[in-house]
Amino acid sequence: MTTPDLHRPQLHARPRTGWVNDPCGVGRWDGRWHVMCQHNPGGTAWGDIEWAHLSSTDLVTWRTHPPALVPRPGTIDEDGVWTGVAHVVDGEPALVYTAVPVGGAAQARVAVARRTAADAWHQPDEVVTPPSPEGVRDVRDPYLFTWRGRRLAVQGGGTADGVALLLLFDADDLDHWRPLGTLLRGDDPVAAQYAPGAIWECPQLVPVGEDWVLLLSLWDADAAAALGHGPQRVAWLLGGLEPADPDEDGDGAGVRFVPRAGGPIDDGPAFYAPQAVFDLADVEQERSGSATSRVLLWGWAWEADGVAPPPNLSERDWTGTLTYPRTLDVAGDRVVTALAPEVLAAHGDLHPHDGETGDRVWLAVAEASVAGAGCADAASPAPGGAVDTSGTRPAAGAPRQAGSEPPRHTVRVALAGPDGEREVWTGVGADVLVAVDHSILEAFVDGQAHTERVYPTPSERWVVTARDGDGAASGRLAVVRPEVLARTERDGEHRGAPPTDEVEQTPDARSAEAVRP
Repeated sequence: MTTPDLHRPQLHARPRTGWVNDPCGVGRWDGRWHVMCQHNPGGTAWGDIEWAHLSSTDLVTWRTHPPALVPRPGTIDEDGVWTGVAHVVDGEPALVYTAVPVGGAAQARVAVARRTAADAWHQPDEVVTPPSPEGVRDVRDPYLFTWRGRRLAVQGGGTADGVALLLLFDADDLDHWRPLGTLLRGDDPVAAQYAPGAIWECPQLVPVGEDWVLLLSLWDADAAAALGHGPQRVAWLLGGLEPADPDEDGDGAGVRFVPRAGGPIDDGPAFYAPQAVFDLADVEQERSGSATSRVLLWGWAWEADGVAPPPNLSERDWTGTLTYPRTLDVAGDRVVTALAPEVLAAHGDLHPHDGETGDRVWLAVAEASVAGAGCADAASPAPGGAVDTSGTRPAAGAPRQAGSEPPRHTVRVALAGPDGEREVWTGVGADVLVAVDHSILEAFVDGQAHTERVYPTPSERWVVTARDGDGAASGRLAVVRPEVLARTERDGEHRGAPPTDEVEQTPDARSAEAVRP
């Protein structure tokens, strides 16, 4: 009999086995969402990275595809197919990635792979970017965006003397990028305050309303040496784009990003390298001018940075996971995130259970209960098994009318066992939502996300309590077991953790150090 894996996430997209880090190649084509990621299929540590490929129609049920990109001996990407993005032109996707030749990351350039069939990609023999300017090091992670009808691109990196920067390119010709200097440097006063780091990785630049949101994954060399890994945290900068003369390393018409505010996109200890992508609801709506768009976001949650290190890590056949998809929005001078509504809506037919139901849970708490309504049996389950006693729930971080300030709640998540309780997470806010899938906890408090890795033992159970601002009430909130979700799987597709051979299996049968690509 197979011993159940208490820590392997069941509902999150990731390959069946192996090491996982950065999401890559996220996009929507052929009527499906496609999410790729950095993946070592042969081990549980970073190395021999390829692009794993998963797809979904509902952001919850995932299908496994063959690897999209793999390193090729004797070519431009012999030493690595590192992080990049998908770029869709006229409905046809291309994969824009960091190609690492023999010689290592210092020689990395950008390459563009084209699709040749539904599950096949042609990796090129030529790169599309010139060598990095003198004095610039560790250039990686391309991202494309459109501004005033122009297709532009950025790459993250840093200077030899420790100033993070973003290189800017004109990418109208996707196969030949023209340097335009820099979009932003780490010595900008706002950037220095909110996004300090020796290198900026995985830049993501998306328009939201009248603003532009820039996401930067911060690499701190000193902290990396102390902690044994390079990833630290992810910052958002809010601002605008404006024309600028290119610097001495570029030519033609440049652009610069002018930030006015910043903060952490996730304040937890286990979130890095997010990838942001537009979700345009319908092409026909777009043509008619009635479409609404949103930004979705996935991140990488690594192991062992949460509540106690994972036991028997060396005996497992997997490491790391992607987060749930999240929405990204702007409220005033804040960037706010929330769990994608599909994650909740997909589970609307499930029934909530009492707050002490065993060691494996999927939990959602929306607008945590106040006095007299704290217990699960006193509240009505919202979609996804959430408890919602607040009436209509406003968008996270949305302004409220004067005099309608909502009550604030303290929500506490703990693990209880024979030796007592150990606290996992506590949040205080008016709008609180928590999702737990075995060893990953994702919390959202008034638009601020928090990602934590948690490793319950077989004898522990989840305990969730909520208390209003005056400490007047406390109660158990609803949880939903992932075992229930497994029964709703469709043929050929799997909710999270799909097996590589496409054979359906139940949760009980599924059984950081490194240089980050």
